[in-house]
Amino acid sequence: MSAPEWVDAGPLLACARDSLAFGEILHGEDFSLQQAMSAVVIGAPKMDAGSAGGRVRSPAELIAGGGAPVDLPAGEALGVMDRLMALEASWLTGSALTQTVYTCLYMFDLERLEDNLYLSAFCKIVRATTWEIRNMVIAACVCEDEDFVALSHGTPLDEAQGDGGKSALAAASFAEGKLTQILKRKGGAQQKDGNGLGDVDAMPANMAQAIAARLKFWQLLHMGLDRLQKKGKQDLQAASKHFGAAMVELQTIRETSALGSEDCPGFQPCLDRGTLGAAPMRPLKILTKEDAWDHFQAMLEHLQLACSVTAIGSLKELKNFLLSFAKKLPAAVARSALHLNLSFNKGTQLSEPPRWCPSIRMLSDALNLPPKRGDAGDEVDFFLQQALIAMQNWCQCMCLNRLRQRRRLRKGLEDWRNLADHAFHADNSPAFQRYMAETGWHWLPGGLQQNGPNSFQSGPLMAWVEQGCCECMVLHLLLGCELELYQPMEYTMIFWYCDYLFSKLLACTRDLFNARSGVVPPSEQKKKGGKKTKSKMQQGKNAQTDLIRTQRYAMELAILETERHMSQGIVRLMLGLHMTGTLTKPEFPFNGEAERFHQRFDCFQQVEQPEPLEYAAFAASTHIVAPSSSRILDAASKSFHGAKDHASLVLARASTSGLGEERLGEIRAMEHVARTNAVAASIVMRSEQLGLQNMSVAFGYDHHPYFPVVSIARSKEG
Repeated sequence: MSAPEWVDAGPLLACARDSLAFGEILHGEDFSLQQAMSAVVIGAPKMDAGSAGGRVRSPAELIAGGGAPVDLPAGEALGVMDRLMALEASWLTGSALTQTVYTCLYMFDLERLEDNLYLSAFCKIVRATTWEIRNMVIAACVCEDEDFVALSHGTPLDEAQGDGGKSALAAASFAEGKLTQILKRKGGAQQKDGNGLGDVDAMPANMAQAIAARLKFWQLLHMGLDRLQKKGKQDLQAASKHFGAAMVELQTIRETSALGSEDCPGFQPCLDRGTLGAAPMRPLKILTKEDAWDHFQAMLEHLQLACSVTAIGSLKELKNFLLSFAKKLPAAVARSALHLNLSFNKGTQLSEPPRWCPSIRMLSDALNLPPKRGDAGDEVDFFLQQALIAMQNWCQCMCLNRLRQRRRLRKGLEDWRNLADHAFHADNSPAFQRYMAETGWHWLPGGLQQNGPNSFQSGPLMAWVEQGCCECMVLHLLLGCELELYQPMEYTMIFWYCDYLFSKLLACTRDLFNARSGVVPPSEQKKKGGKKTKSKMQQGKNAQTDLIRTQRYAMELAILETERHMSQGIVRLMLGLHMTGTLTKPEFPFNGEAERFHQRFDCFQQVEQPEPLEYAAFAASTHIVAPSSSRILDAASKSFHGAKDHASLVLARASTSGLGEERLGEIRAMEHVARTNAVAASIVMRSEQLGLQNMSVAFGYDHHPYFPVVSIARSKEG
């Protein structure tokens, strides 16, 4: 075959350019300037919307051409419903409306569907729920384009905003009622499908049950989302019941999905291609029906979990709840629902923040401060106001996706830096010093820190700020392990810094507990005209409360000790692996260890407490000269055994620890990782003593998201 002959198109293009007058643009039946300007890579099918040939007809043209018939057999109608649900789930996972839901022709011109009672009701309730979800996600402000595409350009979605979904709910309820009547008359008897939707009485019972389940599912989902956004305790409890009932209907949908036809009309993947310019340029993934059911199941479970926020009554419970919620990796809808119910604004029907929302009252209880403003001084009141802002920002951070969480935690350190200044002034204010003396605070001189020429004295409020700051820094670092952002050669510096932060957390936790050991709870502090003595019942209740508090404090210390020993063990094991040559440090052409240290930890330089560490400190503490590799590996093994012992202590006292099953599962995982890594350290040490070479090492996060399991094996070359 001869080589192709290339023709120079330059003169032709120049002629066309010269013939265009000012203000004119190139146009044609098969060319869209808007699509061409939207192309990130011209000619790439996934990136250039104009690269596909042929003119795309409008929805009205396709419908007029018979692309979406109204009179459908029951099997095809059910297939349309299931495919539309799969498209809805695809939209909820980050694709654009114009690429998912509105590739269905039945979602356009819903008035023409009136002759098909069930399909009309289904499309209306889907549109109304889509509108409800979109508005809720926009209001919550915790989702980015990679989570959720809220743009609805080029679609008739705005038509759903009229009555807040009331007409759609009424239509779905009426249609579902008709189907319920059919089922009652037929007594649930199973019949073969072969009848159209037009003859209502002739519809098979199994088909009627399948369509009714889909209509009921969307009704319950819509009603649950509506009640959830009202933010009251009863509203959230009602929403949770709706979501639970929707899960029952979803199970019926799974069981009857085989009844629907796979080859159903009304879908045009390239529909409205000209409106895709503002949509994110990313590969489109349409979920299968099975994946869609799984997505809806997970979404409903996470929405129910978000509704359980009403059980929270303290800052500690709120923080644990949010940390646990974030680990479940909820999607955009559930995260938005939770954040809306943690955000209090005066525009709602509620007169004051619910008990589960971050508030001055919640912070005062956590810090053993008086509930009445001014009793501990104006400086303390101002500190609480600033602390509330920091906690609200932290709550919003925990409702972001994991990647955004890590970034926001880093940026949020500025809140804690500013809060430290307010804590210092409040700690040293005469009013707060007097309040501590009157209420039994025991802040010993050993807990005070001298910092600078002004004899800076940190008190309990500063310790609380340092504790919160350390928690943010630790989570920022450990999320990097979960997100697989670190290379094994970086584990030494990452866990070295974690060891330091866990040590600080232990010190702050001990200081705060000791300082509050004799403090009278704010709710029991004597008021004017109050009684000076307590009843025996009240004394017994206080003793029980103190016992529970002491037990949970011991558990908190044991968990922190477990995490600190785990960090120490990984640092020492990594040093031992480097010393024995089992793991070698690669040479990098652009940045070395010092540059990587600055890249990972320079964001911590903006805080004062805990004191940020420099690379020189890391280099000095990890530069091993005299000890042999066996001593380092033996120290690593002892650290892992220490972590295992502390984890075992927590698990042995699980009944009194106040920890949930999920948290206990994490501690069991840490115990397993510690035991395994202790064996790995012993194997490397023994191999070094015997002179065995060619050992290979691997790191895995199959058991715990933050602490890797170290696997040692003989390499094939050995």
